[in-house]
Amino acid sequence: MKNLKLNLPKTKFSMKGNLIEKEKEILNEWENINIYYFITKKNKNNKKKFLLHDGPPYANGNIHIGNILNKIIKDIILKSKRLSGFNCEYIPGWDCHGLPIELKVFKNKININNISDDFKNILIEKCRKYVNIQIDNQKKSFIKLGIITNWNKYYYTMNFEYQYNILKCFSELYKLGYIKLKYKPVYWCIECKSTISEFEISYKEINSNTLYFYFNVYKDINFYNKKNVFKNKSFNYNVLIWTTTLWTIFDNEAISINPNILYNIIKINNNYLIISKSSLNNLKNKIFKDKYNIIEEFLGLYLLDIKVFNSISNKIIKIIFDNNIVENFGTGIVHIAPGHGIEDYELGIKNNLNIKNSIDELGIYNENICVKELYKNNIFKSNNKIIEFLKKINIYFFNLNIYHNYPFCNRHNQKIIFRSIFQWFIDLNHKNLKKKCIDNIKNVNFIPNWGKNNIIKMLINRDYWCISRQRIWGVPIAVFINENNIPHPKTYIFLKKICKLIRNNGSEIWNKIKIKDFNIDDKIYKKNKDVLDVWFDSGISFINYIKKYNKKINEYDLCVEGIDQFRGWFISSLIIFFALHNKIPYKNVLIHKFILNNNGIKISKSLNNYNNLNINNYPSDIIRLYISSNNYKKDIFFNENSINNIVELYKKIRNVIKFIISNIEDVKKNKIIKNENNLLIIDLWFINKINNINKNIIYNYNFYKFYIVIDIIKNFIYKDLSIYIDLIKDRLYTFKKKSIYRLSAQTVLYNLLDLFLKWIFPILTFTSYESYKYINKKKYKNIFILKWNNINIEKKFNNINKILLKNNFWNYMFYIKNIINKIIEECKEKKKIKNSLEIIILLYIKKNKYYSFIMNMFIDELNTFFITSKILILDNIGNICNYIYKYNNNDIYIYILKNNYIKCIRCWNFYDKSYYYIFNINNKLCLKCIKNMYLQFEESRYLL
Repeated sequence: MKNLKLNLPKTKFSMKGNLIEKEKEILNEWENINIYYFITKKNKNNKKKFLLHDGPPYANGNIHIGNILNKIIKDIILKSKRLSGFNCEYIPGWDCHGLPIELKVFKNKININNISDDFKNILIEKCRKYVNIQIDNQKKSFIKLGIITNWNKYYYTMNFEYQYNILKCFSELYKLGYIKLKYKPVYWCIECKSTISEFEISYKEINSNTLYFYFNVYKDINFYNKKNVFKNKSFNYNVLIWTTTLWTIFDNEAISINPNILYNIIKINNNYLIISKSSLNNLKNKIFKDKYNIIEEFLGLYLLDIKVFNSISNKIIKIIFDNNIVENFGTGIVHIAPGHGIEDYELGIKNNLNIKNSIDELGIYNENICVKELYKNNIFKSNNKIIEFLKKINIYFFNLNIYHNYPFCNRHNQKIIFRSIFQWFIDLNHKNLKKKCIDNIKNVNFIPNWGKNNIIKMLINRDYWCISRQRIWGVPIAVFINENNIPHPKTYIFLKKICKLIRNNGSEIWNKIKIKDFNIDDKIYKKNKDVLDVWFDSGISFINYIKKYNKKINEYDLCVEGIDQFRGWFISSLIIFFALHNKIPYKNVLIHKFILNNNGIKISKSLNNYNNLNINNYPSDIIRLYISSNNYKKDIFFNENSINNIVELYKKIRNVIKFIISNIEDVKKNKIIKNENNLLIIDLWFINKINNINKNIIYNYNFYKFYIVIDIIKNFIYKDLSIYIDLIKDRLYTFKKKSIYRLSAQTVLYNLLDLFLKWIFPILTFTSYESYKYINKKKYKNIFILKWNNINIEKKFNNINKILLKNNFWNYMFYIKNIINKIIEECKEKKKIKNSLEIIILLYIKKNKYYSFIMNMFIDELNTFFITSKILILDNIGNICNYIYKYNNNDIYIYILKNNYIKCIRCWNFYDKSYYYIFNINNKLCLKCIKNMYLQFEESRYLL
């Protein structure tokens, strides 16, 4: 028979998505309807507001997978929040200033101290043009990824108004006393020729030359008074010092010891050396190979007021105390150069030491060096000359190589140095700012929660934030200073005037301003050449938003950035906002980790390893699915295999959508069943199961656990939905087109598709948008304005016997089904049968609380539930013959018999001859199919 009147699936929804081209069409459609305006208009009356603040990406080069991770997480959050009925606000931004852009634009290294103000402005103009191109390119990439926002309304830090707000915030902080101009050591990169923040460095293990040398104890009245230490006053005593930074010894101002540990005086080759007791034990096999004698032992405290003679600079220096010195590290005696390290600087301030620096911006010894033989030598190439000099003046003792961690500039992979120069700082101890930030940050919710301790530790360990950089491209610290680096007394008044000039002309106006324009003597004052740190720029983005859009000073609901922003944007925005407004700028902070390459290395622009993903080669929904399926709280490995695995998952999701659409093509919303009496029990149960999954998905979206959402969807597709589809295919394909039993299954599918598309919408935006048009043909009904909902069984299906909707009953049924499925698979493997429809199942179940439901509700349809041609329920266990498999576990007995029935050419079920109507010898239809094809009445099913 040619026409078997089967209800075969039918749809124009393609399994071959041709996604890249289709996404382009959808993007054009969104542009034509102005999708963001459409969403905003529909949601404007929503009382619930949700503000997500965008930490700005850097506008240099193409976006990389890390940028994609960040933006997609934000977009998923916003879309899920709109589904929850929130009116969401999100303004994207870009960081525009700083060294990376200078390096891209200038190509060649430029000494900013040797160029004119006019030439600076030419370079600034080039930077502006470059940044505008980068913003435009990155914006296109984000749009392609389905990131929905108003892309015509964004903030960027080189905008005149934004630059005005940057300097305005600086001026207010200056007025409040937070800004300090101090001479102190800072991280300095000789390639950048600028100070860099601690956020721009990373520590690497290096094999370093460690120097041991000594200074002679100075014999003054304090020396002679130390009778318990220096018992023989005729000896020449020396303190054995060690350092791994040989280049700093020329700026030595003191040596430090720990007053609480034991020190020894040892005699070796007529040399009397002071060394910590523990260090002596560690070094005796490495250095003290000759015999030595221990002369004295004493606490470091007994060296109070003792001085030594610095033979390098030919001056007498103090021994100072430092409780942080580790007794078994080095020699327990450390040389102190306050101009070249934070700890040394703090000790220097505490002990009133000189802060000396003899190194220029290129890492070359300058005219301040006390040893003229090393003048103009590169500090990192001078180790041999330093050792030779120490030998020459007879204070060299030993040197050896050790492995230790050393800071490197992330941008140039170059060793950095500590170098003292005048820099601008925010004083975190002023007005108890640090303490206030720590106390109030405890009220912020961090995701994951370890983030709170992380930011508190960073605040505790920080007293100053260096906010100045020696660059061209940035917002100038527009202050007039004298030769002693003291700002003009009218600085705040001048800043207010300069802010207005920048608002109208941009930051480059500073290079055109003449000192005399402000009635200042240019012989006494000069213009400061530094620009502000880019973290200061982005740190005021909260305040810029408030001022630009006349918003009330309020916290953002959420900030989402990478873990590296603990050292950057999270803390810079916190410090500035709290200093100016006495409150935290955000209520919740979500932290994601990095995306790593196959070698476990972070993908980033600074490492130049980010060109491994051209987003134009991948459909955006595939990238979005890849991002959301990974736990962003952990580092994510990116490679081609991971993308390929996601493609397979996407195909499965698309196949589910196609199956549902193709089987509800003939059903309209107003035709689906609303009355529970016309729904099959198993369909009602499955709706209940869908509702529970729906609640679970909404819960995980609310807590930003998208990777769990994907796991739930994946599990649903591969398990629950797969089983359900097997159970309803016969109804969908072989029953009458308008059959109540077929419509019952279609009702489930219709409702499922509505929820399923909402489940995937925040993640698979393009696919859900495309699919939704197949179930709602009205143009004004757009998936972007839908809200979460449940299929509320309690209201719609209030007469249902609750037992039949409870999981316990169905768990029992599927427990039996799983046993039977395993038996069937085993029979297939042993080639006793080809498929489950060839068998007869004899089933004995001990009577329990579910027995009556099975007998009353399912007795005629158990074969459909177990997907076999025939199943019989036994009253007792008799003598069963001719079975091919037997199973029992005391509660359940199962016998499998192979039938000798005839296969129906339409439904493929097997029935005995009496159940067939035979048209001719080759065409056999079972009675069920004949009824569904030709008769008006419907066969009884398991309805309530």
